[in-house]
Amino acid sequence: MTDNDYAARIYCEVFKVEETNGDVHVRGVMDAIKTLDDREQRILESYYRYDMMHKQIGEKFGISAARAKQIILKALWKLRHPSRSKNFSVSEMKKKYDELVESKNDTINALYNQIESLLKGEPASEMILAELDNRKTNVYELGIMPRTYSLLLGAGLHKVESILAIDNPDDLMKIHGFGKALMFEVITKMREHGYVEWADRIEEMKSLEPQRHKV
Repeated sequence: MTDNDYAARIYCEVFKVEETNGDVHVRGVMDAIKTLDDREQRILESYYRYDMMHKQIGEKFGISAARAKQIILKALWKLRHPSRSKNFSVSEMKKKYDELVESKNDTINALYNQIESLLKGEPASEMILAELDNRKTNVYELGIMPRTYSLLLGAGLHKVESILAIDNPDDLMKIHGFGKALMFEVITKMREHGYVEWADRIEEMKSLEPQRHKV
């Protein structure tokens, strides 16, 4: 089963619908799955990608069939949380993007007016200078979970620009309590806010490759 088919099945289970009607955002679903615990990921995949029964999954992971079912339900419950599921829908993501663009228009127009004034030799206003500084996105604006924000804040990473300056995922993993799930959350949020090149580069680095587990 391809990632597209797997993501579509998870989409249907999370939103409790029969069909995706082409609305599933595959990357959003797959990124959300990566934020689950490693065992949850593997068991969820066994059930929905490889169509294994609860009993088979139990035998594979050394647990009971009932426990396998419980883990699957818990994983789906986690994926239904708005912090994860909000990136599942293409239409919802487009709606958020349109709202974001619209909200920026007033600021952009004000800046263009200020540029015109500067070209005429007029000094930049304090208000515009302050606005330019404020345009540096604060980390909390990414919409990350409180625990992740707290860890980044404790490491002195207050602005998105400071995260963009990181060129090795190991620098983030060195933060005490910052595990793989939080790393993928940051990558997902950065990509969602337009920092695609950074997100793809960090995700593709060798140190973020999932470890192989023996069954």
